[in-house]
Amino acid sequence: MIPAPVSKMSFAVRSVIPMPPAEFSPLTTIRSGAYSSRSAGIVSRSPRRPGPPTTSPMKSSRMAASLVPAPRHRRRLWKSGRVASRPDTEELVRRAFAYPYDPPAGSFVQIGARTLPVPPEEIEVEGRRALLAYGSNASPEALTRKLAALPPRPIPVLRVALSGWDVVYSAHVTRYGSVPAAVVPSPGTVASVHLVFPDEEQFAVLAATEGENYRLERLADFTAELEIGGEAPAEIDAFIGVYGPLLLDGSPVALAAIPARGRAFPELTTPAMIDRVRAALRPDLTVPEFILHHIERGGLRPLPELRG
Repeated sequence: MIPAPVSKMSFAVRSVIPMPPAEFSPLTTIRSGAYSSRSAGIVSRSPRRPGPPTTSPMKSSRMAASLVPAPRHRRRLWKSGRVASRPDTEELVRRAFAYPYDPPAGSFVQIGARTLPVPPEEIEVEGRRALLAYGSNASPEALTRKLAALPPRPIPVLRVALSGWDVVYSAHVTRYGSVPAAVVPSPGTVASVHLVFPDEEQFAVLAATEGENYRLERLADFTAELEIGGEAPAEIDAFIGVYGPLLLDGSPVALAAIPARGRAFPELTTPAMIDRVRAALRPDLTVPEFILHHIERGGLRPLPELRG
């Protein structure tokens, strides 16, 4: 089943939300136990794979655990245990460390490279799906980079307190050398994340950036509170990591950059997590060498469980 986009919906906003707003303020509540389809009598108590969206066919195949070879034309960034000398090395390392790129502490509207507060009038999202943004898709920096090829058009990004799920590290290294996020069920946890409402073209571009590391599913068993109030979506789609969470001594590890109440998992910053992965897999490399090594090779997936 293809998840239906949000239809005939707008958010009535009475005032501009201050940046940052009070965390987890009492706002509109969406309650969704098990997801129910539009067909009577069909209920699922686990995330449903909705099938490929009409705007951007999604692949659901999984890649084998291996280092992905870099294209032959790509210049070597790492050789014989030493970082190659090149002017953008510092920026490449910064990008890996900076994930998830400082998602704002409130709701906003992104238009090209401009980040604007939520306007004091209705935000029209008719025909758009509600997409959970728990990593870089909630960041103005990342949205600007990902959508750079499109004409600037508004994309609402609304802060939400999501109950029953938490944001943890995924068991893979990205093609830019970082360890990205995934979401996992976590009863009793309230994570402060965002919903993004892309139009069809924006969604196609965002979906393409997820590659084969994530699959699109309908979120289940959640409670969500929008901080701006107004009518809220009862159905939320999410990119779910295909490799599952990265385990450290048997436990998922939460992103320290994503605030949460009632968090059940230990948390680490992104630089600290990259260093833990490096120490376990390539202790012969420095952290910058490890990052550039995996940029050259297109990432690594899946990662094994870490110990210690």
